[in-house]
Amino acid sequence: MSAINTMSVQAIRDRLAAIGRDERAFAARDLDAELATVMRNGGDADATEAAQQEAERVARRLRAERIALEGLLPEAILREGAEAMVRIKLRHDEAATEVDGVIDEMVESWNAFVNATQRFEKLQDEAFALTTQASNLAHETKAGMPQLGNFRSARLDAIGDLNNRKPILPILWSSQASAVTNHHGAQTRVID
Repeated sequence: MSAINTMSVQAIRDRLAAIGRDERAFAARDLDAELATVMRNGGDADATEAAQQEAERVARRLRAERIALEGLLPEAILREGAEAMVRIKLRHDEAATEVDGVIDEMVESWNAFVNATQRFEKLQDEAFALTTQASNLAHETKAGMPQLGNFRSARLDAIGDLNNRKPILPILWSSQASAVTNHHGAQTRVID
């Protein structure tokens, strides 16, 4: 048997289960009835008693091992918990280092994102004004109305869908703004 003070929690639990099975099997035996049966059948009573004494010795040893393991189980749980906590802490420290770099990337890219969004909104405003102008002109002159309207991007819509599930970029909702409505109905121009 290996040193029980270094056994893992699972190994201790497995061994306690095995000891429990062996103890139940021994407790189910009727040693007096076994010896009486051997005597009645003319068997070797001394050999039977020796075997029973060995079984009692093994049962006593199992009880002592069970008591020792039950005493060590809380210590093993604490030891393994402390070891796991060290691993968790190390990974958390690594994650903290990684997140610092990610934050740097986010901060650096934020200004570019805001500038691009402002340019996008200006172009949307211009598209709205041009669509309104064209609609009025088409209405006044009966000239055909081309397909104009706000710009719509499937790529931005996809980001907006993600944003709706986990709102971190509310500014993207503007790409899903309502279509320009005028004399010629809703106007939207899909650009990708």
